[in-house]
Amino acid sequence: MSKLPSSYTHLICEGIDGLGKSTLIQEIKNQSGFFHYIHYEKPQHLKYYNDNLAAYQIDSFQYGFELLEQTKVSFIFDRFHLGECVYAQRYRNYPGDYVFSMERDYDVHDWNHVKLILLVTSNWSHIQDDGQSFDFNAKEKEQEDFIHAIQTSIFAKRQIIDICHKNGTRKTPVELLEEIS
Repeated sequence: MSKLPSSYTHLICEGIDGLGKSTLIQEIKNQSGFFHYIHYEKPQHLKYYNDNLAAYQIDSFQYGFELLEQTKVSFIFDRFHLGECVYAQRYRNYPGDYVFSMERDYDVHDWNHVKLILLVTSNWSHIQDDGQSFDFNAKEKEQEDFIHAIQTSIFAKRQIIDICHKNGTRKTPVELLEEIS
């Protein structure tokens, strides 16, 4: 039976819609025990921010980084800041690369307790439109943007995992968990 390396108290699971992030997270919890679970969604239009989505996002990521900074409580983030690089410029009309300044401000290059995982696919036939995507037809470009974002990130522990075997079949959540190093 697979188990997450004990050196990680926090996980961030990123990627486009439909790759199985939530399913992988459930398998991690099944095999490794309790984690607090935080699911980042589209920014909310709140009066407090005068509908300024960027201001909302900045606050949400600051709070997220502050949670990740501490090591006493375990967290899994279903999406976090890399999506801002992909979706802000594409769909919200502002640049999202400010999140890399936040990484530097929080010195995440020293954080060996956090694992940043990007799920990708080499076989698009496994990805179904659930109606929740911004633009389902842009999924390949969005994946390219996610790959660029994780390569730009300075998190100490980063990993890209293809959800497919070389023959194109989809990996099980257990197989994906076994790849986390």
